Amino acid sequence: MRRLVLASSADASLAASAWLRALAQEERLPHEVQFRLDLCLTELVSNAVTHGYGDQTGRRVEIECTVDPEWVTLRLIDDGIPFDQTAPLPVLHPESLAEAVPGGAGLPLIHEFSDRATYRRDGHSNVTEISVARERTSTRASSEADPMRSDLAGQIASCVLFAELTPEQLDTVVAHSEVRHWSDGDVVLRPGEINRHVAVVLDGRLSIHLDTAGADEALTIGAGECVGEMSVVDSRPVSALVVAGGPCRILLIEAGAFLAHVLPLPSVARHLLATLASRMRHSNNRIVARIRETAELERVRRELALASQLQAAMLPHRSPLFPGHPRIDCAGRLRSAREVGGDLFDAFFVDPDHLFFVIGDVCDKGIPAALYMVRTLTLLRTDVQAIAGASPASVFGCLPPLVASVNRTLFEGHRGELFVSLWCGVLELSSGRLSFLNAGHLPPLLLRADQAPTFLEARRNPIVGVVDHHDFQGFETRLAPGDALLLYTDGVTEAGSPAGELFGDERLMALATRFRTTSSERMLDAVFDEVGRFADDEPLPDDITVLCLRLMGPR
Repeated sequence: MRRLVLASSADASLAASAWLRALAQEERLPHEVQFRLDLCLTELVSNAVTHGYGDQTGRRVEIECTVDPEWVTLRLIDDGIPFDQTAPLPVLHPESLAEAVPGGAGLPLIHEFSDRATYRRDGHSNVTEISVARERTSTRASSEADPMRSDLAGQIASCVLFAELTPEQLDTVVAHSEVRHWSDGDVVLRPGEINRHVAVVLDGRLSIHLDTAGADEALTIGAGECVGEMSVVDSRPVSALVVAGGPCRILLIEAGAFLAHVLPLPSVARHLLATLASRMRHSNNRIVARIRETAELERVRRELALASQLQAAMLPHRSPLFPGHPRIDCAGRLRSAREVGGDLFDAFFVDPDHLFFVIGDVCDKGIPAALYMVRTLTLLRTDVQAIAGASPASVFGCLPPLVASVNRTLFEGHRGELFVSLWCGVLELSSGRLSFLNAGHLPPLLLRADQAPTFLEARRNPIVGVVDHHDFQGFETRLAPGDALLLYTDGVTEAGSPAGELFGDERLMALATRFRTTSSERMLDAVFDEVGRFADDEPLPDDITVLCLRLMGPR
């Protein structure tokens, strides 16, 4: 058994995470197991420090870890107020991207990412214990024998939805699924019932009827396609009748597992968006013919709502993004003008000392822009990690080759029909060095601790995706402790008042001057509140996205 004792402080969760990662490497734990343990432990320690001790100092948190051939068990012991971190809480899913509020995962994450979770009050101490299986296997009932489950991962790999998943990710899908058989004419889903699964067709086909079976032109779902994802995401009753069109073999993925383990995967989100877009294109004639019918309108709204959920799943959800981190205060927020949009932002650590961050704006709106936004984010995340992994020493200079690679891939896929502006940076926390690259985006505001705000001007590179090749140029500056960057899309400065006046650079500059010493979250609140008042709370014509980060001094 390994044991760690930590002082109750803001950086306790970071220390616990570092200790766990070192232990995981020593024990050669699989990456997914390490990820799940790290997420649960960070949440447990953060909750214990924040809710159990409050502002008290000198208190301690003890962590024990036991590793055996089948299980990894973490035990957290603290003498704070009684607090059951394993208590189930409902997860409310927003109906649109505009209503998606960062954060709020909290305690449900412990249930989703651990295999066992228990709590007891031992004297004056809370004792919380979570366990994760070293190799996840399904104990759920299935109509197929257990020896066949290993073959099932290979079968579902041919489905478009799972085509880009790793073997470990495929095993995760299988572990939370069961295979069922239906005969011709069997009802799979009925209107009005609560759906608990996403159904993926392995063999055969399903027919989706918006009205009674046979009363309308059915939509056919063939092998490799899925149904039921909309009712799982929005937690509403089923709106269509789904019937087996002949003998069918269906993979049923549990709703909770789909939302926690499958939907957040970038490739799955991208393929689901593409599937929805394809269905909408093939259904145009029927939509036009039936546009006045309530059922058809509701179906369109729900597909757009699902696309919004998929897009929201791609964006960072915490606010601030790195709570408790001693050197960086960062928050981001997106408000879409429609159900789905083309703005994007992201921020993550490439290594413990280098933070990658980006903001962008796709030229279009709706489903095409959402697909392009998902593709861009996926490429950025994948390529920056690949460049850093190949040569860790090159992390600080990775932006020109990174953007050039993303540019080539996007151009090859769209031939300049769509494009995206990007402003991305790599911040070295230890020195304050900032490497940045502007590809056709608005320059951010630089908020120095002892100076008036200024725009961080530098030569703009071309917008990404317009030409197939370009040598992108990056620049450098340095941030001092207390300095901040305010990045935004043109939905902020081009927001209009009822009189037709634009919000503009001057109002944004004045706003940043008033709030330049506040937290990143407070800065975001100020920007969105001020733009809303300026527009008299009317619907905005463009997406609004803001990302703020501040370099903090050493503690």
